[in-house]
Amino acid sequence: MNRNKYQRLSQDEKDLIRRLTLDNKSLRYISKLLDLGITTIYYHVRKFKSKQFKKMKMTLNDFHFGELVGSFVGDGNFYYDTNGRSRRYVIRYYLSHEDDLYSKHLVRLLREINLNPRIFYRRKNGKLSSMEVKVYSKEFYNLIKKEVTWEGTKTYSVRLLREIDNYSEDFLKGFIRGLMDTDGFVEPYNVSLGVTSESLILNFKEILTKFDIQYKFTRIKRDSTRKDLFLCRVYSKSLKLYNDLFGFSNPRKMKRLMKILK
Repeated sequence: MNRNKYQRLSQDEKDLIRRLTLDNKSLRYISKLLDLGITTIYYHVRKFKSKQFKKMKMTLNDFHFGELVGSFVGDGNFYYDTNGRSRRYVIRYYLSHEDDLYSKHLVRLLREINLNPRIFYRRKNGKLSSMEVKVYSKEFYNLIKKEVTWEGTKTYSVRLLREIDNYSEDFLKGFIRGLMDTDGFVEPYNVSLGVTSESLILNFKEILTKFDIQYKFTRIKRDSTRKDLFLCRVYSKSLKLYNDLFGFSNPRKMKRLMKILK
């Protein structure tokens, strides 16, 4: 169809745009069919079809929800984005460059609750250095804040909001898995967690004790420019029970744990 770009749309054309849109035809398809710019099509579509936003739906069980919370506590970050005219709650999970498979696991969990996460890859000198799973959601942020809290710098004070007996066992198991998937590490003979939040390591110790996991706790004093490090190592004799109860969703760490258990 050939037309003058300044020519006003006829009522028939407007009706056709409406009918094709409701038939789920793309803007690009309608643009080519009517020989109109996409912005023109979009202008008319918005008159009868406002932008639809997906609402978060909590469909995860306690274990998988605990995973998302634990992963956020371990390597997550939140900020309120006021760039330009946007006002968005931004939740980010920071991951090692080795954890591409684990990033996809987090994305699957977030999509299950109707969110739309994206993965960003960071490169240094042409090589993959880190990854970031990012999601925009005020509802998800509010949900996290019902379970954990912090003051000032998150790394130094993050912790569970309530006493551990106020959480289900499945949530606590998922919480430990998510926390260790991100912030934990697997040494040659054990699994460990090292953090600068004393309250968080207390949560970790209490949960391990609740499930009869034996561990060694160490406080490492550092100079005045750095916070002390709180280190908790699971004894090798408790590793099988640890794996049965918590395990890892992070394939890289699970592989290392299975190597120890063999």
